[in-house]
Amino acid sequence: FMKLLHYNDTLVIPALKLLDLYSSLWECYVIKSAEKMQFEDKQRQLLESNEWLASDSDILLQLCDEQAMELRDRKLAVQALCNEEAHATADHDLDLDLHAIWHESSGIPTPPPCLATDPNDLWQDFFGKDDPAGYETQGSSFIECLFYPNLDSLSGFKWTGPDPLSNSTRASDIFLHMSALLFPKEVQWIEFRIMRFDLVSSETIGEDLFFLPRVETALENLCRFRRQLLDTITWHAVRATGTNFRLSLWPGTESLPYSSLSTHSLLTSLPPTLSLDARFFVHNNISSNYE
Repeated sequence: FMKLLHYNDTLVIPALKLLDLYSSLWECYVIKSAEKMQFEDKQRQLLESNEWLASDSDILLQLCDEQAMELRDRKLAVQALCNEEAHATADHDLDLDLHAIWHESSGIPTPPPCLATDPNDLWQDFFGKDDPAGYETQGSSFIECLFYPNLDSLSGFKWTGPDPLSNSTRASDIFLHMSALLFPKEVQWIEFRIMRFDLVSSETIGEDLFFLPRVETALENLCRFRRQLLDTITWHAVRATGTNFRLSLWPGTESLPYSSLSTHSLLTSLPPTLSLDARFFVHNNISSNYE
């Protein structure tokens, strides 16, 4: 090629252009070949990724199917349990008209006033006209009972603990329930206030006060307090129609000397004419003999 150019000078310029073109074409070939190799490598990676995603997708679908079957089995089990409970409840459901039974059985002795009963029967035929101590054989009454967290509280909430008027309630039951409400403090004594209200005007008519220590004594115990409280309710109910009662519980967490409690253990506002009532005197003697 060089000898040919030596004999013919006119071919030098075209030959140089041809060499330049060849060099450019070779450079383009190398670049395109590299790009092709990169493209093929990326395509291979994409194929591998697609295969990996397809495999994971199958695994996830299988897990979802298993979870769906497990949830369906749990749902069927819960429905079966609910159906069994519903059938059991229906089998043991007694259609009793307690209100009718209550009035039909008026001659049967009933407990003294309690804190929970039908509010529609408030003080209806509660006490006998001829026997002021007849609360033990007459219908029950509704007495609202409130609990105040401390002696300085001006507002209380409904007492949901043991019924102080129930013969089955012990003083330890009341102290345990009240101490749980005031945890970590421990209730040492309880002040009971029985307030009388006029049903029409809702005005306060009077208030009686009782104290109950944590450690009961012969004069300071729940049985004696319960009898005094019921005597107070009886005395006022047979002499004043349209009277409602509210029992308030005030806890004391500080320790007090025994003497300070003993001076308040009895009813502080017992009516002076109560001791002159012969029927009430006989009732108290009978109650004392049963204690």
